[in-house]
Amino acid sequence: MNAIGWDSPSTYRNLADLHARQVRSRVLRSIERIRSPQRALATTLAVLCLVGYVVVGLTVLSQRTPIEPAQLQRWLSGSMVIYALYHLVRSVWTVNAHGDEHTSVELSDAARLWLAGAPIQRSSILSYELIGSVTQAIVKTLMLAVILFHDVRHIEMLVLGMFGSIALLEIVRRIIDHSLAILSHSALKMCRVLVSLVALTIAVTVVVRVSESTPNGSPTGAYLLAALQSLGSLASSSFVQVLATPWHAAASLAVTVDYSATTCIQITATAAWPPLAMMVLAVLDGKAASQPRVAGTATKTSSVTTRRWQRQSELGRWLESQLPESYRCVLPIAERQFQTLREHAVVVMVSLVIPSLLSLSPLLINTGTEQWLFVIGGVTLSTLLLAPPALRLDFRRDVRRFTLLAGLPIPPRAMVIGQLLIPVMMTIAFQMIVMVIASLIVQPGWNQTLLWFGVLPPFAVTVFAAENAIFLAFPHHERAQGIAMVIRTKVVFLGKAISLLGLLGLLVAWAVVCRRYVPSAVLTPTFLLTSMLGSTLVAAAPLRVTERVWRRMDCASDAPCE
Repeated sequence: MNAIGWDSPSTYRNLADLHARQVRSRVLRSIERIRSPQRALATTLAVLCLVGYVVVGLTVLSQRTPIEPAQLQRWLSGSMVIYALYHLVRSVWTVNAHGDEHTSVELSDAARLWLAGAPIQRSSILSYELIGSVTQAIVKTLMLAVILFHDVRHIEMLVLGMFGSIALLEIVRRIIDHSLAILSHSALKMCRVLVSLVALTIAVTVVVRVSESTPNGSPTGAYLLAALQSLGSLASSSFVQVLATPWHAAASLAVTVDYSATTCIQITATAAWPPLAMMVLAVLDGKAASQPRVAGTATKTSSVTTRRWQRQSELGRWLESQLPESYRCVLPIAERQFQTLREHAVVVMVSLVIPSLLSLSPLLINTGTEQWLFVIGGVTLSTLLLAPPALRLDFRRDVRRFTLLAGLPIPPRAMVIGQLLIPVMMTIAFQMIVMVIASLIVQPGWNQTLLWFGVLPPFAVTVFAAENAIFLAFPHHERAQGIAMVIRTKVVFLGKAISLLGLLGLLVAWAVVCRRYVPSAVLTPTFLLTSMLGSTLVAAAPLRVTERVWRRMDCASDAPCE
């Protein structure tokens, strides 16, 4: 099979028909799952989320001042470049650089069974993989149209232009991944240095612009607004606009004011860029497929892991002996997760350094109670939004091994604790480091320090337990796409926001109750101790839910289909 050949149009029609049949099967399966009483709450939340999104977009957002077409065009094209740069930074630190086999085309087991040995070109398999992103691109386009319809004159041109931009961005993301996959170990290390320097330069530029545009002593909210404006200026800059050349036609089409001959040219250019990018992707994929594969790496890694398991420390044996018999299997499960953490230590460190710097950034403005609260807010948001995707050392990593895990003679509670132990400990370590640094600089007082040092660790347990409970109830593959994933992402984000506001509201309400009914002599210690105890009890609830979902999981029917 030629690495960079192209099949006849009938082959692509057959692939599209195969994908349509798969989509139909998944839709029918999703409908059956939605009709299940066990998922009635999730279905209701999904519907409410979509309805609320559309209502807010059509009412609240439509009241703002429309954006100038020229400025909106620069923002639309520049934002695609900024996202591509973000994906480059993320991919360059997550691509495997240990000499094992390059994975250029990611197919499910079912697709690999049907297509990998078929008499078709490799580019056709690559095209089939990209077909799966069309549905997701359509959903994203419609969601953006709800936000931007007030700023354009022709909604149909906005939809067409945004779909072209997002479709091209999906191919560019794969071009980045394939380009990194064919690099040697030394070239990848050099690429990491260069990409990191570019990202650092962009960050410094944004910080300088914020400091120049915001007077000293301004509230922190003014700095946040200035940061957003600085990002908009960056998207409109000449450098970014040069990189955004492939998206200029689609962005101009999206902000069309009047139909003209230029509109036809823009439509043609918008439709031409994805096939051109697809050709580049096919060439890179052919190079990745022709690279020699390193044999023996998996065996070597397996033997090293086996030796690590055999060299259990005396401390580990002592800890295991001190645990109840039903919990002694927690440490081996956590040890397995810890070995994965060691193999990806650099990536994990980078993933945690970024939220640490973001959380500590308010200290650059000034010091005081306001900055301390913004640091706590940054730690809380990082724990809620950034830590779960960065530390996927739990059930989310074992979606293909559910049957194996379910067959082990391990109690569900011990399995849940073992799966969550390492990511939770890493998140708590991140919280402690940031808060220690901030408390030494701000010196907020012992009561504030003890409160957040006692409340945030249980919050980390709550976040990871809830994340895994949702995943076990609605499991999916790591790179799953489609409308279901888009809806799931929005619902989970909405649920996280509501939960965070609810917990903060309970904390404030309890402070008011304590201030009114508790004697002043014991007010502070009573509030601190009860808040810590309450946070611990709240954290126990999602742990119990995760245990129950794992206990009730039927791997034959609940595991995600290929």
